Amino acid sequence: MHKVKVEELTKEAFAPYGIVVEMPEGAKKESAVEDLWPGLVKWELDHETLEIAHGVCKKRPLVVEGLERHNTTYELLVPIKSDLIIPVASEDDRGNKDAQPLARNVRGFLVKVGQAVFYDKGVWHLSPYPVEDEGPFFVVFKHKTAPDNIIMKELDEKVELEY
Repeated sequence: MHKVKVEELTKEAFAPYGIVVEMPEGAKKESAVEDLWPGLVKWELDHETLEIAHGVCKKRPLVVEGLERHNTTYELLVPIKSDLIIPVASEDDRGNKDAQPLARNVRGFLVKVGQAVFYDKGVWHLSPYPVEDEGPFFVVFKHKTAPDNIIMKELDEKVELEY
């Protein structure tokens, strides 16, 4: 079994897979009722409808047997009450529907409450693993991504995430 150490989530480390969204330093729009940091992520849509889903991932062994990806849409994952562990892999085959993710390319990241990740199109990923018994989260993607644009593939070798 291939072993992968879970890494701290940083913008630099996650760059091959997408964007880390977190509380920025500096410029913000202030008012009496809120502070707002606009423009953290720009999501280009061509007359598409977005869908917000609420999920709760359940405690399970930190073993990854397969991954999923969406070749035609991005995905935003936001932990709500507890930190989450996410496995990701990026291959040079994002346009190939028959491609298989490889264990040697898997990385694991700890996404803390107050952070979010914005997966690029075609990035291999999986439902998160909670650090606690359960991990509630929000996920945002193009409407009908779940039934219409999920490619699930087994890894060439199981991966154990070390946390």
